[in-house]
Formats: sequence, structure tokens, C-alpha cells
Amino acid sequence: MMALARFWILGIVATIILSGAAPGDVWAQSDVISRWVPPEQDSIIELYQCGDEVCGRVSTLDEPLDDRGKAKVDRNNRDESLRGRLIL
Repeated sequence: MMALARFWILGIVATIILSGAAPGDVWAQSDVISRWVPPEQDSIIELYQCGDEVCGRVSTLDEPLDDRGKAKVDRNNRDESLRGRLIL
């Protein structure tokens, strides 16, 4: 169940980020307008205003490292070229 919830969260974050905004520009120019804690309470997602859209990023993970001790990556991203991107 926990893996499904994480997959769902990553999907939402990926959708928000891939909505057309350039993430580097968003973080540099926008202030946090809200923070969302999912029901599992294992992360915090910060939401930003970016133009007419709302963008988000994972800002905190309870377990930021995988089983090998490496930073977790977006391995479930629909776009295979983005699966090596760090979640944090």
C-alpha cells in the first residue's frame, strides 16, 4: 500500500512540474504559497505560483535514501529520460 501511495505522489508531483513551467525559473522567482502533507505524512510538497499555473516540488522526504543509501530518484516517471532525476 505504501509503494502505491508513493507512486501516486510522484505522479502528482511529476504532473505539476511537467505542466510547462521551467522548474529552475519557478524556484528562483516564486514564493511558497502552500505546503501539502499527503495522508501517509512521509513527505512535504511545496506549491508555487508560476504564471497562471500552480507548480510543486517535493521538499522533504522521511526516507530520502533508497535501500543502497543513495538519494531516491524519480524511477516511476512516465518519461524514461527523467527517471534518474533526484526527487529532492
